[in-house]
Amino acid sequence: MFPLLAVANIRGAMLRGLRHVVKAAIPANIIRPVVLLAVAALFYFSGDGELTAPAAMTANVVGAGAAFVVGTVWLIGAVPKPAYRAPVRLRRKEWILVSLPLLMNGGLHLLMKQADVLMVGSLYSTDAAGIYAAASRLGGLVVFGLTAVNSILAPMISEYHTRGDRSGMQRMVARGAWLTALVAIPVFATLLLFGRTILGLFGDAFTEGYLPLVILLAGYGMNALTGSVGF
Repeated sequence: MFPLLAVANIRGAMLRGLRHVVKAAIPANIIRPVVLLAVAALFYFSGDGELTAPAAMTANVVGAGAAFVVGTVWLIGAVPKPAYRAPVRLRRKEWILVSLPLLMNGGLHLLMKQADVLMVGSLYSTDAAGIYAAASRLGGLVVFGLTAVNSILAPMISEYHTRGDRSGMQRMVARGAWLTALVAIPVFATLLLFGRTILGLFGDAFTEGYLPLVILLAGYGMNALTGSVGF
C-alpha cells in the first residue's frame, strides 16, 4: 500500500494547492475508513464472526483504492484546462534536493509523535504509557483547529510568498491565528475543568493521567495560540 498512499498524499496536496481543501480531505478521512469498515464487516459476518489478518488487509487495500479513485477523479476535474496544454518541464534535481529535507522532517515528525509514549513506557511501565497515551491524545484536541487551519493556509502561504506579498500573508496568518484561538480556548477550558472525568471514561485507572494532561495542555495551548508558525 505504500506507493498508493504516497501518491494519494501528493494528490491531496495538489487539491489543497488548488483551493479544494474539503475534497482533499474527504478521500483519506471519510471514504477510506467507511469503505474499510464496510468491507471488514462483510468479511466478518460472512466468516462466522471472525476477521482474519488477510481479510483485514484486503479491506484496508480496498478502502485505500476507493479513496484513491475518487480523489483522482476530483483532481482531474480541479486542474485548470490550460495546465494540460502547458509544456512539461521536469526539474528532477531541484525536486530531489527539496524532497530530502522534507523526508527527514516527516520522519522526525513521526518519531516525535511516538517518542514521549515510548519514553514513559521505558522509564515507568506499560500501564503508565497507556495512561499517558490517553492523556496525550485527549490534550491533542486543543490543536485540532490549528491542524484544520494549516491545511487551508499552507498553499496560501506559498502563493503569497511567490507573489512577494508579505503584508497580505501577514493579514492571512493573523486571521488564521485568531480562528485557531477561537477553537483552542473552549477545548482547553473544557479539558482543564472536566479532564479527570473524561479520562475516567476509559477506566478508573486513567484518572491518574489528569496531571500529565494539565502539563500537556500548557504545551498544546501555546502551540495553538501562536498560530501557523511551522509553515
